[in-house]
Amino acid sequence: MTSVTDDHHREERLRAALAREGEAHEVDVAALYAATLARASAGGRPAEVPTGAGRRRAWRVAAAAVAVAAAAAVAVVVAPITSEDRSGEDPSSPSDGVEQEFSCPVQQRTDFPSDDDSFLPELSPEGRPAGEAAGAPRHEVVLRGDRATLRLGNADGTLASRSSFERSGGSYRLLTVTRCSNDPAAGSSSVPLVVEGLEPGADDLRAEDVSPTAVLVADRPTYDVSGLEKRTTAYADSCGARVCVTAGSRTGTRTVSTLPSAPVPMDLTSQLTDPDDVVGVESAQLLVALHDRAGEVSEVAWRDTSGASTAVPAVAGGPWQGSLYLVLVPAARFDALQVEGRGGRTDYAVGDLRG
Repeated sequence: MTSVTDDHHREERLRAALAREGEAHEVDVAALYAATLARASAGGRPAEVPTGAGRRRAWRVAAAAVAVAAAAAVAVVVAPITSEDRSGEDPSSPSDGVEQEFSCPVQQRTDFPSDDDSFLPELSPEGRPAGEAAGAPRHEVVLRGDRATLRLGNADGTLASRSSFERSGGSYRLLTVTRCSNDPAAGSSSVPLVVEGLEPGADDLRAEDVSPTAVLVADRPTYDVSGLEKRTTAYADSCGARVCVTAGSRTGTRTVSTLPSAPVPMDLTSQLTDPDDVVGVESAQLLVALHDRAGEVSEVAWRDTSGASTAVPAVAGGPWQGSLYLVLVPAARFDALQVEGRGGRTDYAVGDLRG
């Protein structure tokens, strides 16, 4: 008869033998894991594996299986881990992950190959964000057979972009990118410069950063080429006899535009985004400003490509002399800024705006 004590001793000896054998073998865990996933996919069931949240748990499962296989020569099967398995901690992708659906109002989709090379995310052969995709605050990657989906997120977890890839040889080929866009919503005319209800951020520009008399003229979310959300904040103030518009952040880049003293409209579109985010990218919006210091202007409006005109109100509460007009419009629909003055009406097309 075998006693419980004998069983216990054999179990302890087996555990010790397994530990010694595991320490004596060097095993490429990543290679074994990848091979196991490939076998699972070949068997008709796609393997889905996140490389953001939940990844470390998968490696721990694989490592434990390797130790047993090395000692006892048994078959190793690693169960597929779904994108919803967010146990474990991976500092490159916080445990609460990235939302699966967009919350930004407008998205832009690009199918590759394409002439649009403003944003070209990459995946490493192991399925990790690389290149332009590596700097996002959050990411999640889902591998499903020879296809991969990369979701990049803002710091709060909202979805910035979703990219699809196909494995080709030893690398991943980019198929599509859908990202948050600054394009105006369908049917919109003028775009609000100040969006009500936005929570103030620690790095958002404040009036006291500009001057005690500065007036908020723009405060709205914008999106960089990767779809990540940025905050556009701008203030207007008098600078001598003229008006200066300051945009940027407290600790980052700031830009200052000085408007002409004569009532001639100026293109301030470059102040909508960080200069590093717009290199080689054509803006979907147009920001136009006009300072009427001497009171020569009676009315300002902008005309769209259909011929309809929309009045532009003056900015209230500023310390400057005369009136200040600012308007943000869809660039593709802008035809002209109409300025009614003492000598009649003057129409300014895009090419007539000062830059």
